[in-house]
Amino acid sequence: TKTDYEIALTRVACERAAEGHRAAHGCFLDGGSERDVTLAYLRAADQLEADLPYDAIVAFDEKAAVLHYENKRGADAAPGRLLLLDAGAGHHGYASDISRTWTVDDAPDAMRALVEGVDALERRLVEAIAPGRDFAELHLEAHRGVAELLHEVGIVRSSPAEAVDRQLTRAFFPHGIGHGLGLAVHEVGGRLADPDGGERTPPDGHVLRTTRRLEPGHLVTIEPGLYFIPMLLEPWRQGADAAVVDWDLVDQLTPFGGVRIEDDVLCTDDGFEDLTRPLLAGPRGV
Repeated sequence: TKTDYEIALTRVACERAAEGHRAAHGCFLDGGSERDVTLAYLRAADQLEADLPYDAIVAFDEKAAVLHYENKRGADAAPGRLLLLDAGAGHHGYASDISRTWTVDDAPDAMRALVEGVDALERRLVEAIAPGRDFAELHLEAHRGVAELLHEVGIVRSSPAEAVDRQLTRAFFPHGIGHGLGLAVHEVGGRLADPDGGERTPPDGHVLRTTRRLEPGHLVTIEPGLYFIPMLLEPWRQGADAAVVDWDLVDQLTPFGGVRIEDDVLCTDDGFEDLTRPLLAGPRGV
């Protein structure tokens, strides 16, 4: 649980990261490389790489499907058609953690629909933050939202409920909906059952760093994603249920890697405060 002072420090870290994201987006649109985008981010955020709370993820195109991609390619991989930028900033030890995904204007309609759809899903999940909210249930709600989006775009032919029941969404969304944030980017104590200890385990088969019921003062990230990771999709392509997926569309979109949208959200006495979205718009604007 964060004090008002800790949140004040985090706000500065959020402001710095938002400045960096805006500059990075502009560099991407101007045809810069992953290295160029990284340098633009650092300059605008007024951070050295050693100041960052984690190594920024600056991923063009297919590299956006690598969840913790850490390389920074040069001109040989530029310009990109999609940028997934997962980057934060630090201030007196406190971290921010923001992700945005942008495409060029001539990206396929289906890919642009996925970016906008993940952003809309993230907004719904943020608005569900409130005291007493079960964070693990919020994670499962994210899977239901991913299933709906896959069905709407035409990637998955089965109903959203069937996609979740068959665990198909876990091939497209393999990470947790978010985590605690503070002095550690992945804040400790996310699975505590109660103040006396114990652990609340994630839903069966899911990867999730935070499983607590939210309380006022909890600071968490909300970060749904949707990716085309060949290693995770190949068993479905070769499996008995292969027909439920439009593989031609998957192959068209795989070179664009994937989408992640992430904001830093404070649970308050009567709901939530999004610390980052007022500073940095979603993928349709900056």
